[in-house]
Amino acid sequence: MARAKKVSSLPATLGKRMSIEIGARVYNYRTVHGLSQIDLARIAGVHRTLIARIEAGKPCREDSLVKVSLALWTSPGMLKRKYVNREPYRIDHRDDAVWIPTRASEIVRRGLLNLEALRQSEERRRIGLLGLATMFVRVLDVELPGGRVRGFVTESYGRDSSRTGPAQYIVYVLKGRVKFEYEDKEFFLSEGDAVTCWSDRPHNYEPLGGPDELPVVLLNFLVLHDEKELSRRGDFEVYYRMVEQLGDDS
Repeated sequence: MARAKKVSSLPATLGKRMSIEIGARVYNYRTVHGLSQIDLARIAGVHRTLIARIEAGKPCREDSLVKVSLALWTSPGMLKRKYVNREPYRIDHRDDAVWIPTRASEIVRRGLLNLEALRQSEERRRIGLLGLATMFVRVLDVELPGGRVRGFVTESYGRDSSRTGPAQYIVYVLKGRVKFEYEDKEFFLSEGDAVTCWSDRPHNYEPLGGPDELPVVLLNFLVLHDEKELSRRGDFEVYYRMVEQLGDDS
């Protein structure tokens, strides 16, 4: 009798590991934002049992994962990144970097998307100057389980409108010049300048200069908060008024 061929369990193991990674990130993002499972389910438009299933490390459909990720101000790709590690530190090597372009679907349609090739700055610049992507994003592997900080590097070739969410946003200009808009105000930043703001209000930035000056390179950090923590901003109104009463000469 022929012996049955042994089937490798590696793909199943990888699938289980990814489900665990997703569950851990969803749990961390949800609790950092001060949301219950019911709250997150309501915002995402899914049933609470789905949130419980995801956080238990069980698989879910991709369309459901998209809804949950949007409700947490992130993306399915971000939720799938390796995350669970007992070590109290992270090392993010340049050679392991993955650069993601905006308008990726258009680049795929034209057959130009090659993530390996995008590791090369010359290829990213070629696509950026062709107008096929306004920005390339390298998400830094700096997230610790239970932590609040997200970090990423952006190479910008055009105006970008940032999504809003409950966080403090910090931008440091590594290269080039940029116009930063916050609500109805404009600020002009150059290499070595930095800006921080509350990201739950409208904000965007636009690179300045000609092709020879592009891309503008920015180091970005998000420090996540929940709505209760953000509400503490109002506690400082009394101090604002006290300073304003002193006048401009103070």
